[in-house]
Amino acid sequence: MPVIVCNGMNRAGSTLQYNLVRGLVEKMGLGQGEGFILREQIHDCQTLLQAWGQDGRWHVVKMHDLPPGAAEMTAAGTMVIGYIYRDIRGVAASYKRVWQFEGEKLLEELDRAVATYYAVGRLPQHVLWQKYEEVMADLPQAARELAAFLNLAPSPALLDEVVRECSVDSMKKVLQRLEWKLRLQKFLSLARRSLRRLGIAVARPQTQPGTKQRIDQQTLLHPNHISANGGAPDNWQSLLSESEKEWLTARYGQWLQEAGYPADTVAQVAK
Repeated sequence: MPVIVCNGMNRAGSTLQYNLVRGLVEKMGLGQGEGFILREQIHDCQTLLQAWGQDGRWHVVKMHDLPPGAAEMTAAGTMVIGYIYRDIRGVAASYKRVWQFEGEKLLEELDRAVATYYAVGRLPQHVLWQKYEEVMADLPQAARELAAFLNLAPSPALLDEVVRECSVDSMKKVLQRLEWKLRLQKFLSLARRSLRRLGIAVARPQTQPGTKQRIDQQTLLHPNHISANGGAPDNWQSLLSESEKEWLTARYGQWLQEAGYPADTVAQVAK
């Protein structure tokens, strides 16, 4: 079976899309989620992606950049791509909220996101495009689109279960458990340091090298992942200053129109 790559813009619902696909595949007993492939890992993972695309089970991965062999693998049918995107101004606002990106660092990430959007658009086949604003407005329909794209036929009950587990309320509960776990880890770490200062030998916790302790390993959620308003698509209008709206609209105006964001909306923001 082909490897499934959830390859969307950063801060545009790619984790949500990953969990919808992972939920469908795992609950139907067809495969499993494999997690997030970092930008710096993509080249080293090419052999693994090729092996996953030919081993008879679904493997679901999340990444924000196209792997080097994407064109060849999608053409051969050993890779399919779910791509989710949003108003680039929403991406900018979310970058600023979560990671406090500003200036050149922010523009570098936004330019990369737009470049990947166009790179995905050049792939000839086996790509499903989803718009964040539409996914957030109708999560069940988004899940049905993904199932149809993958030629899956989940029962209505199974589909409802996946959608329910991927809802904002459910994901907020996952984040609450993660945050409590991180608080406990911090408390235990401070306690171990205090005991060592008193000369009491304390064994260090066993962790796997490279493990991301601040990410929920199943859902890939991290602290502050979901905004207070539940990821409302238009929150950039209140989070960005008027000058930020103007220069972002001016810089990405052509992309906004090509991506299906109405020209009058662009013009209105740019005033």
